[in-house]
Amino acid sequence: MSEVPHPSPEMLAVMQRAAMPDFARWQQMVYATGGCAQPVRLHGERYTLDSRTGEVLDVYRTTDEPTGFLLTACGNRRASRCPACSAVYKDDTYHLIITGLRGGKGVPEEVSQHPRAFVTFTAPSFGAVHAHREQSGRTLPCRPRRDRPVCEHGRLKGCGSRHERDDVQVGQPLCVDCYDYIGAVLWNAHAGMLWREFTKTVPSVLARLLGITRRELRRTVRLSYAKVAEYQARGLVHFHAVVRLDGPDGPADRPPGHMSPRTWPSTRPREPSPQGP
Repeated sequence: MSEVPHPSPEMLAVMQRAAMPDFARWQQMVYATGGCAQPVRLHGERYTLDSRTGEVLDVYRTTDEPTGFLLTACGNRRASRCPACSAVYKDDTYHLIITGLRGGKGVPEEVSQHPRAFVTFTAPSFGAVHAHREQSGRTLPCRPRRDRPVCEHGRLKGCGSRHERDDVQVGQPLCVDCYDYIGAVLWNAHAGMLWREFTKTVPSVLARLLGITRRELRRTVRLSYAKVAEYQARGLVHFHAVVRLDGPDGPADRPPGHMSPRTWPSTRPREPSPQGP
C-alpha cells in the first residue's frame, strides 16, 4: 500500500481557509478582484450618514472582513505586472475607442460619418537597437551590414542575427556607450507633456490651414481625441491615437460640409519599427 503524500504548506493553507466559516465571503472578495495578480489591501472605515439629520445609517470596517482588509484589483495596465487587469484595461479601451468611431453606448451612430484620422506618435531614435524583422512570415537578419563597420567604441554597427520576437536581445542597444540613455529617459518622462502640447497645437495648425482664427474654429468644429500609450521593445513610450472632428456641439453635431470625410486627408495606421522612424 503506497503512502499518501504529505500536503505542501501552501495546500495546507488552502485547506484551512476552505474550512473556515467565513470562506464564502473570502471567496466572494477574491472573485471580485477579477483574477488580479497583486490585489491591493485596503484598511479603513466607511460611514453612511443621513444628510439631513446626521444619523449614522451604516458602518463598514475592513477589520470585519475575514482577512482584516478589503481586496481590490490593482488596475495596472502592464501585462508583465498583472495580466488580468491589463486585459480589462485593453477591453475597456477598445470599447471606448470603437464607440467613438461607429457610435453606441450613448454616442449617436452618425458619428461614423465624421472626419477622423488614426495616427501614431513614435519616439525618435536614441541609438541603434536589436530588432525582430519579418517579411512574408520569414525572420530577417537584424541589421545586416556588408562592410561590418564599427563604432567609435569598437563595436559592430550591424547585426546579422535573426532575432525571434521573444529574443531577450530585441530592443537592446548595439552599443551601450553610443546609445543616448539620457535622451530616452527624458522622452518617457515628458511623453505626457508632449501629448498635451500636441493637443494644444493642433487647433492652431488646423485654423491656419483653413484660413480662419482659432475663435472661428471653435465656433465651427470640436476636436476629440482618444489615445493609447504603449511601450516598444526598446522601452520607449509611443502613442496610437484617433483624432475626430465634430460640430461645435460635440458628437451629435456634424462638422461643416467642407470638412467632410471626402476632403479630410486619409491616414492609414502604420506599425512602428522597434527603433523608431
